[in-house]
Amino acid sequence: MKRHLLLLLVALLPMLANAYDACINGIYYDIYGNEAIVTTCGGDNSYSGAVTIPESVTYNGKTYSVIGIDNEAFSSCRVLTSITIPESVTFIGYRAFAECASLTSITIPGSVTSIGHEAFYNCSDLTSVTIPNSVTSITGAFSGCTSLTSITIPNSVTSINDAFYGCTGLTSITIPNSVTSITGAFSGCTSLTSITIPNSVTSINDAFYGCTGLTSITIPNSVTSIDGAFCGCSSLTSVTIPESVTSIKGAAFAGCTSLTSITIPESVTSIGFAAFSGCSGLTSITIPESVTSIGNNSFSSCTSLTSIVIPSCMKSIDIFAFSSCSNLTDVYCYAEDVPNTDTDAFSDSDIRSATLHVPYGFIDVYKTSSPWSGFGTIVAIGIPATGISLSQNTLSFNAINQTATLRASVTPSNATYKEVTWTSSNTSVATVSSSGVV
Repeated sequence: MKRHLLLLLVALLPMLANAYDACINGIYYDIYGNEAIVTTCGGDNSYSGAVTIPESVTYNGKTYSVIGIDNEAFSSCRVLTSITIPESVTFIGYRAFAECASLTSITIPGSVTSIGHEAFYNCSDLTSVTIPNSVTSITGAFSGCTSLTSITIPNSVTSINDAFYGCTGLTSITIPNSVTSITGAFSGCTSLTSITIPNSVTSINDAFYGCTGLTSITIPNSVTSIDGAFCGCSSLTSVTIPESVTSIKGAAFAGCTSLTSITIPESVTSIGFAAFSGCSGLTSITIPESVTSIGNNSFSSCTSLTSIVIPSCMKSIDIFAFSSCSNLTDVYCYAEDVPNTDTDAFSDSDIRSATLHVPYGFIDVYKTSSPWSGFGTIVAIGIPATGISLSQNTLSFNAINQTATLRASVTPSNATYKEVTWTSSNTSVATVSSSGVV
């Protein structure tokens, strides 16, 4: 039996060694009908220097059109310096030029419609690339190209998922209006300082993960979901979230240590896992009335956070949502129905030294509900006024503006409104303003 297996292996050796159909002028091909595809030789590729792929080849008296570059055809050819691709080629396969460390530039002809995943992965000396208008999608194609400083994406491209991951030399990029998805597209582009996202984009999941040089970003009104998009952008100081966004999740701004403030629009209904975790520069956060749930670790390790405002419609707060917020002093929770809150929602935040503000008449409910009962002080929001009295300088008149002002104070002194002012004029006789909201 062993002898038969040995004979079979010996018989297969020529086939294993020649995992291609033809070698013509030093380039390996597989033949399919009347067409040829550049392929790997089945072992360590030996391509070096400048290589020109012809539009057609002749083999055994027959001519074949070269239509593609197969998966890993030139992979790990570390001394390949340049490649000329003919107009006959329509696709470049998976990792076709991966790890070609000496490749400095590439021109992709207009005939190419498909560039495979990681086609130019880790081409560390690649400084320039021309992408034709025939390409519609770029997925991981140029990830790890650390010497690439700029790139022009044609208007034909609609998605650039993971396309430039780890391109640490990339300083600028123009995203055309044709692009709708940029998932993971620029993760790890540490030299990228600014970028404009067009209104065509609807999702930016993991798009700028680890872009430590990015300082500001404007998200267009077309975006509806932010998932991990700016995680680790440690230099990001400002961001504008549009009203179109309905969910912030998946560590969207986690580790944005330079972010000092954030405005969450009323359109947002949920804040997901680790959305703002590790935002150590945030000092206060107001969660809008539209939000009904806060995911686990959403604001964990926000060490500068002193004040939190939780809306009346809040239904649930998950585990570690506000854990390790070591400087927390005040939490305003407007929910009359105590939110379903994990007992570890405020773990390691020393809420014994913080004050919880809850709706008037609901102090006892919060005092008997965990973890809210752990707050050192629980006080009421909005103590009703029981009396009204005229203030000093009760009536004043501005001759220039023709305005009369009447002032009065409410009691007790810690009521919702400490002072109410009525203003009348020739054109407006019922303008009311208030100050001193507790």
